[in-house]
Amino acid sequence: MGFREPFTLYARTMRDGRKVWYWRTIDDHGRRTAGKSTGQTSKPAARHYVVDLLNRGRLDAPKDPSFKVYAGGWWTDDCSYVKGKRARGGFMSPGHVDNQRRILQKDLLPHFGTMRLSAIRPADIEAWVLSLNETSSLAPRTINTRLTCLKTMLRAAVKLELLDHSPAEYVERLHETPKERGILYPRRGTPAIPG
Repeated sequence: MGFREPFTLYARTMRDGRKVWYWRTIDDHGRRTAGKSTGQTSKPAARHYVVDLLNRGRLDAPKDPSFKVYAGGWWTDDCSYVKGKRARGGFMSPGHVDNQRRILQKDLLPHFGTMRLSAIRPADIEAWVLSLNETSSLAPRTINTRLTCLKTMLRAAVKLELLDHSPAEYVERLHETPKERGILYPRRGTPAIPG
């Protein structure tokens, strides 16, 4: 039986076309951890980088916080996501931030709070969405708003290299029935517009 290294390497293609090598380890429960970038564009250089970490005793498993720990500080004016959006000219009103924080506290943390980020699966999110649809009095649009909040947070986890990909990207929004619009009539005392 051959020697097995305590890490594995894999390549990801970046948006600019470069191939960058990542490494991951196995956690105490036998599951693969989220990958971490070596910053290297060749496999030999990536392997050298990770072996150097190993030799210096710094080959810790990549951080895999619980959703609750990851969510700490989210949806406040000091949140790096909110700051980043505003710095790039995106509109993020205080009311929107407050609403997202309420969704996080009331809907996301009770369901996903104790789960490790890497343990959240598309099936978990799908079951949560369908459960809200079947057992709550929330409208599909309201449930979709909660799903969008979760998707935003998990996409940011990918950007921070805490996840390889967002498990929420595979979960589709619920169908929303648009409100029926009637004919608009002028209010009493309002002159009719000549046709």
